[in-house]
Amino acid sequence: MNLKYIISLLDKYHVNYQLATNGHDALYFLNNRHYDLVLMDIRIPGIDGFELAEKIREDEQKPNVATPVIATTAAAMPSTVAKARQIGITDILTKPYTPDQLLQVLNKYLNEDETEIIMEVQNISGYEFHSGLDVKYLNTLYESNISYAVDLFEIFVNNIREEMRKLNVIAETKDLEQLRFQVHKIKPNFSMVGLTWVTSKMETLEGLLRHNNNLDQVPGLLQEVITEVDNFFPVVENELRKMQEFIKAHE
Repeated sequence: MNLKYIISLLDKYHVNYQLATNGHDALYFLNNRHYDLVLMDIRIPGIDGFELAEKIREDEQKPNVATPVIATTAAAMPSTVAKARQIGITDILTKPYTPDQLLQVLNKYLNEDETEIIMEVQNISGYEFHSGLDVKYLNTLYESNISYAVDLFEIFVNNIREEMRKLNVIAETKDLEQLRFQVHKIKPNFSMVGLTWVTSKMETLEGLLRHNNNLDQVPGLLQEVITEVDNFFPVVENELRKMQEFIKAHE
């Protein structure tokens, strides 16, 4: 879901990019050609972001030893930021981020010639989100471009119930590490459909699991999240249909 979002923004800003969906492919690309910027998630399949950053920086003969490396994460804890700086990650972009926040990063770390074509584009669609969702956040996130919103809402509708089922199964096994990972994994997705308060609850839940504190609160908080998702899933699903109809009407 995050990958779909960032690709849509890079396409919108006319940024040429090469996509690696795992750490091993990323390392192969980085060892064989120079890039102006590296944008990566800290949790990458195969080789995580920290290990990848270390490999980028370890050899001065490699083409990207001095390339700015921007890491994205849903949990920018002080310890994470400190470790990132120590191993050579240039900056942190916390998920979920707005188009403007990504644009600021691109303009900050690319040179003037490369940023001439990167301009903030306003797409006024006239669409109004459901008042039960976080309308202000959604307008900021999608800059009133409903085509981007449709993509993310559709991914959410098609996947969130299965992810919530996994969350519930893991909770029943009482595997706290796996539960924390699943919470971290799906946490940003709720904000992308305007359920920002559910993301906040997930952040609290992740904090309890990370610090192993007040674990007696976990079942109740988890049930609150499940109830909120069950209650608002029809709203999000209906919103997706409304946006699709809106786009068809304006084609």
